Amino acid sequence: MGIYPTIYQGLRAGWLSVDDLGPLAGVQVWVRLARPCELHPEPGAPCRDLAVHEFGTDGTDTLYRLCDPDGPAPEVTGEVAAVRVLWADGHAERLGPEQEAYLHPVVARLQPQPRP
Repeated sequence: MGIYPTIYQGLRAGWLSVDDLGPLAGVQVWVRLARPCELHPEPGAPCRDLAVHEFGTDGTDTLYRLCDPDGPAPEVTGEVAAVRVLWADGHAERLGPEQEAYLHPVVARLQPQPRP
């Protein structure tokens, strides 16, 4: 999954912001649920045992089940399944390996370094 778990950690910890990644309206990190969805336990269910952790430029941090966005925040593993950026014009784009060349230096510059 490359750099995307580090991006997720940075957004959650606050050392990385949506604005650091570019002119975006938000970032969605799709993460695995800690246990199978109680609403859709059958294989191939609409939620695919994923939750969306969405970070906005205004500092909002929302976690919701893919199949129940208005329900309570689910427990997640932190295992990143996908990352999507949300553009100001309303469209979303899934990030892939081709964006890593741009993102690596941004994350490396901002990521706190461990103290010796």
